[in-house]
Amino acid sequence: MRATFSRLWSIALKELLQLRRDRLTLAMMVALPVVQLMLFGYAIDTDVRHIPTVVYDQDRSAQSRDFAAGMQATGFYDLVGEVRGYEEISRALRSGSAHVALVVPSGYASDLVRGRGAALQLVVDGSDPQTVASAVNTAAGLAQARSVQLLARRFPAGTISVETATWYNPDLKTAIYVVPGLVGVILTMTMVMLTSMAIARERERGTLEQLIVSPLRRGELIVGKIAPYVAMGYVQMTLILLFGHWAFGVPFVG
Repeated sequence: MRATFSRLWSIALKELLQLRRDRLTLAMMVALPVVQLMLFGYAIDTDVRHIPTVVYDQDRSAQSRDFAAGMQATGFYDLVGEVRGYEEISRALRSGSAHVALVVPSGYASDLVRGRGAALQLVVDGSDPQTVASAVNTAAGLAQARSVQLLARRFPAGTISVETATWYNPDLKTAIYVVPGLVGVILTMTMVMLTSMAIARERERGTLEQLIVSPLRRGELIVGKIAPYVAMGYVQMTLILLFGHWAFGVPFVG
């Protein structure tokens, strides 16, 4: 037992001495945790803010403009423009220029003045559940705060409510937005691995030297090696989409 411990200590001491002389490894041990901490600390941010938002204002009143300005002031919404109908809302959400649409019905201001409840509609792109939760909760909180302000000013007891319409993923199923995203992740992992193995396989079989002395140029060799795997990537993508539709019910329309 003592001899075993002595041998282990000798190997560990030898490794420590080599490590002390290897300045590159020591620098990596100190720098890598700091760099990763800074990258992940700033990159991984689940707070959803500055959501691009369009406004469909059918009331055209000071109260409707005030509510839209209040949404902008929260910092969660960025008003990127006004639309004139649900077709323009659909185009904005499909193109990605907006993720949320505020719909103010006609008669919104008069309902508040007369003490009746006024309802607003929030159309949300359901392809990102985090955006849905943040947008809905913030809008509901703003509506509640405005209702309290109206009561404090001794207005008639009219309250503001927000009705949510979630498009493209009304049930907020996780698979609907995870499966399409996995296409890029899986292709990145498999394509990098397979193309690197293709070059390493040539060296293992001893045929890399034959390729080097052949009339092939370096660019032609790389492109020729990569091209078959690009075609395989399209096959993999098709399999992922088909299996995602069959196994998880992910809809693919358009």
